[in-house]
Amino acid sequence: MSRSESVQPEPEPIDLRLVPLAAGAWLAGWWALTASGRWVLVAMGCAIVAAGLAMARRYWHLAALGLVVATVLGVSLLRVGAVQASPLAHAGVDGALVLAEVVLTTDVRVVGQPGRERAVVTAHTVWAESRGQRWRVRQPVQLSASQRLMHSLTVVPAGTTLRVEALARAPDPGSPEAVELRLSTAPRVVAAPSWWSRQVNRVRAGLVASMRWSPAEQAGLVPSLVVGDTSGVLPQTKEAFQATGLTHLTAVSGTNLTMLLATMLVASRAIGVRGRWLHLIAVVGVVVFGVVCRSEPSVLRASAMGVVGLAAVGAGADRRRGLRHLCVAIVALVVIDPWLARSWGFALSASASAGILWWGPPWRQRLTRWMPGWLAESLAVPLAAQLATQPLVTALSGTISTSGLLANVLVGPFVGPTTVLGLCAAVASLVVPVVSAAFGWLAGWCVQPVILVAHAGAGLPAATWTWPPGPWALVVLTALMLVAGLVMGWVLARRWVAVAMALVMVAAMLRQPPPAGWPGDWAVAFCAVGQGDATVLNAGSGRAVLVDVGPEAGPVNSCLASLGVRELVAVVLTHNHADHIGGLAGVLGNRRAGMILHNPLLEPAFAHQQVVALAAREQVPMRAAAAGLVVEVGTVHLRVVHAGAPAGSGGTAAGESSAENDSSIVLLARVGKTRVLLPGDVEPLAQQVVMSTSPDLRADVIKMPHHGSSRQQREFWAATGAKVAVASAGERNTFGHPAPAALKLAESLSMRVLRTDAGESFIVWVQGDRLQVRSARVGSS
Repeated sequence: MSRSESVQPEPEPIDLRLVPLAAGAWLAGWWALTASGRWVLVAMGCAIVAAGLAMARRYWHLAALGLVVATVLGVSLLRVGAVQASPLAHAGVDGALVLAEVVLTTDVRVVGQPGRERAVVTAHTVWAESRGQRWRVRQPVQLSASQRLMHSLTVVPAGTTLRVEALARAPDPGSPEAVELRLSTAPRVVAAPSWWSRQVNRVRAGLVASMRWSPAEQAGLVPSLVVGDTSGVLPQTKEAFQATGLTHLTAVSGTNLTMLLATMLVASRAIGVRGRWLHLIAVVGVVVFGVVCRSEPSVLRASAMGVVGLAAVGAGADRRRGLRHLCVAIVALVVIDPWLARSWGFALSASASAGILWWGPPWRQRLTRWMPGWLAESLAVPLAAQLATQPLVTALSGTISTSGLLANVLVGPFVGPTTVLGLCAAVASLVVPVVSAAFGWLAGWCVQPVILVAHAGAGLPAATWTWPPGPWALVVLTALMLVAGLVMGWVLARRWVAVAMALVMVAAMLRQPPPAGWPGDWAVAFCAVGQGDATVLNAGSGRAVLVDVGPEAGPVNSCLASLGVRELVAVVLTHNHADHIGGLAGVLGNRRAGMILHNPLLEPAFAHQQVVALAAREQVPMRAAAAGLVVEVGTVHLRVVHAGAPAGSGGTAAGESSAENDSSIVLLARVGKTRVLLPGDVEPLAQQVVMSTSPDLRADVIKMPHHGSSRQQREFWAATGAKVAVASAGERNTFGHPAPAALKLAESLSMRVLRTDAGESFIVWVQGDRLQVRSARVGSS
């Protein structure tokens, strides 16, 4: 051996002895929550016997596994048994009327689709009374209020003691609550929150108030990143975060705490803090995080996973120690709260932490061979987390976010500072509100890059890919993620191979492969574009007429790509509202358009001017629609039956007035044998005008006017004789579209309803004398 050679020490083997204990505890808790108590007792006895036999033979690891499983089974049996045996649980089974005094333990949330919302909140009972019996019992319950009583509950802060009269209902299996109490009358306040709860409420309210100088999107997002308060997050922000895989940032998660602590420790080291003082700062950060977010199970889980995640961050990352800590944390959390074993949030946090700890440090080390350490860190951590959690995310959403990795890499540096500044704003609100507002303003502009990245990613043509449903499809995806994890280290160590992989990932954001069998034969497509409209008429040979473009370009471009549309012979903009014209820039930027057919009512003026400017930039001629205008191209025959505001429709003032909706271009289209009526957002007045001026409205399909709002004219729908009614609306939209009244109207006319609010796009065509329908998830709505 030459003198210049050196022997590299062999890396220490990774200690995986605690992994079976964590997996055993998790599986035992998951099973015990819904299993029969008798079988849990049998399983616990078997685990104890197995542990005893293992100790006799000195198989200490097997003995530890048996004891851990027996402990989790025993704790779960006791906790679940106490809940199920309580008088409240029996009242829920019987559907009894209950009078109770409860203390709210969380903030009230509004859930459900618009028009069918309800308020829900977790609480614990002080006493309860039913059928002449009163029990002094402390049990967790879920309190819910229908739309009629919702306001009486949403104004009540956490920690308040209420007296409620409610109908008891049995909770879902595996739920930690003893019963669901559905309010039958408005609750009565018995006692205000405790001093401690009032301070926490003041801090959280102070954070919201500190954002008063910031734009609405910033003001809604910062509290969600800092304390998990999503009440102010705008619908378009939620949609963009879903499309780009950033929704974990808006919940109380271990990722947020990891980034918070990492930012605090980096700043502390920069000013010279060392040694145990760093540990003290980390402890203070965890305590403040837990207090402000409230000590709920999700916060407990996030705190544990966030601290564990720190083991994988930085040049001194120790995945051996981190994996041990993770396994201990999983066992401890399941013992403390067995219901976490069935929590999707717990599963996502644990799998993300495991991925970061297992893959993060070696991948970072390989990347540092050809890039700076800080950049290697920002790439390795989100890549590891995404691979580890992708099967779970896909099981929940049915999609794979192709832009998620890039989005998480880009926003990572901003999340920690935003959280720190937000916490400073929250704490300062107790003392100096002006200083609090300054911190809030800084936090708002610190989160602005996150907002920009989310919207840019959501606007990509293939921001999300759909994945087939079913267990076997998830097994295949899990296997693919494991294979990717095995080869990723080799890829990242080689610069040009890694660059090639990055280019492939970028290409995946621009176009996704169409679902099997899609589109096949088709005449008309109704694209899922969120809360908006986009209808495609097949002109043949890769050409089409596009009627409205949706609120954003990404979903409609994905839909057009999946249909094989390369050229738009015409783009029809029924009226100038954002949910119909918002995606125009992206559409014109991706495909050549022959003409824009626009509404003769040039309101709102600012929106029309935007359309004019875009048309001029892309050199697309514009033409105003008029009743009687006919456009024929390829297999498409298009007739304008109405355009412009009818007399008495509410004036022409800017804003979303009835005049603007009633001015919508109404089209009767024939594509081959398929006839469709596309009425834009016309309301009852314009629907009556259309019937009086166009006696023949027969069609196979009608797109519900105004996304299926409640304002409809039955005779207008009936005049079409349509077999299918399409509701083009966004998931959980705030307008309540499609309204129950519109759905009942379609049912009364024997029309089959197709809804895009579940993310599915539809194509229709007439084959022989039958109308055919096919659906698929092809865009990110």
